Amino acid sequence: MELSGLELIRAYRSDPEKYLPMPDRTGVTPRVNEYGEVNIGWNAGLLEENRPYFVECWAVDGITMLTFYFSSDGIENKPHKELLQMLLDTGYFRFRNNAAGGYEFSSNNDPQGNRYFSCNVAVGIDEDPPLIEGAPIIPWSVLNRYNKSEEGPVPAGQEHVKIWLDDVREAPEGYYHCRSVNAAKAKIEACEKAGAVIDVIDCDHDLGDYAADGGDGIRLIDWLAERGTHYPMEIHTMNPVGRDNMQREIERYWNEG
Repeated sequence: MELSGLELIRAYRSDPEKYLPMPDRTGVTPRVNEYGEVNIGWNAGLLEENRPYFVECWAVDGITMLTFYFSSDGIENKPHKELLQMLLDTGYFRFRNNAAGGYEFSSNNDPQGNRYFSCNVAVGIDEDPPLIEGAPIIPWSVLNRYNKSEEGPVPAGQEHVKIWLDDVREAPEGYYHCRSVNAAKAKIEACEKAGAVIDVIDCDHDLGDYAADGGDGIRLIDWLAERGTHYPMEIHTMNPVGRDNMQREIERYWNEG
């Protein structure tokens, strides 16, 4: 089955060398910007085996649009009609009544210097019949939850991060939720790689079945102490012995750092 949606995002992030660069629009959150544009939803798919696209649905002044983003590597000189046909050949959408109007291409660079095309396609205007069919859209909340999960990346440009380590209790708003020590280590390393500041790591002690993936919460403190990365720590365990052991280790090594 051809990859699409969140499955494609996972595949792209796990093996980016397999694909041409895809402009990273995955940090978008629903909002109304200064131009009155509101983000509605998103999707992703493949134009070719190694050429992913990301598509956003948005609206402004009663006009609903799709914007596709995909690498222009190797197809820089293709006529816009051929590029449009590539999009149509994915089967993601089609024009109603075979009227292929209401689209516009532009060429841009992403922050890493990769060249890409963007294509705006008109979906509909006010209460008029829609101009296209198909085009399934996924709520931004699905992508935002994934980005905040332990397997999600730290979005480029995010400067401050909070990490919550707990196997059962849900993370407070604004925290990345990790359920195992190894997942927390991976998130910390991802933050460091992205240049994000870790404001706090809030730890449980007893991690239940997730202790099989790196031990109980105190093992994260051991690891941080060994590498000399003394991030601000909080403890929320209900285990009094575990709390005392964790606090004792923090007071010993963090004061030295």
